[in-house]
Amino acid sequence: MNSRLDTETINTLRLYKDKEGKSLLTTLGEIFVNTVPTEVKKLRSYFDNREFSSLENSAHSLKSTVGGLGATVMLEALNNIEDHLSSLEGGAPNESMLAEWMKIAEAELDPVIVELKKLL
Repeated sequence: MNSRLDTETINTLRLYKDKEGKSLLTTLGEIFVNTVPTEVKKLRSYFDNREFSSLENSAHSLKSTVGGLGATVMLEALNNIEDHLSSLEGGAPNESMLAEWMKIAEAELDPVIVELKKLL
């Protein structure tokens, strides 16, 4: 099986525990499972409604949660969205490229959640 999560990141997150013995992996994994699906739906809505400033901000916000768990493919798609939109300087976005990156981010969501739930 091809892992959607970076193994080194996952192993590092397992090492850090809070006072109750709960790992950072568990904490971040729960945050991901409980918040990211809604945020990805917002991304889709912003894209569909051509709200590119909101799309850029939302992609930026999601990167920390996604990257913190080592979901590298999803992180790359979000980076591409943000980087493209932030580089426009008033120009029109390349909507076909944005659409491809959106598809990648959306396609990665469920497999990442499935993998995370197995680890929690």
